[in-house]
Amino acid sequence: MNEEKEAQAVFEDVCRVIGRVVIMLKQSNQDVNDSTISLMLQAHAGKRANTHLQKVYAAARDIMKEEARQGE
Repeated sequence: MNEEKEAQAVFEDVCRVIGRVVIMLKQSNQDVNDSTISLMLQAHAGKRANTHLQKVYAAARDIMKEEARQGE
């Protein structure tokens, strides 16, 4: 897989994992905000042995950190 296709795959998977986390938070009646999303991403990242998924969760956490900084 070339770099452009890999970057696109990571981006699509980042959107999926963030979306999944939001759904999980809503289903459990928890607040959905930068902090709770980041905490859930962190919790799930530690469970991943797959290198691609580790990249995905790291990118998702970085995006959430950036969003939190911009919201300040």
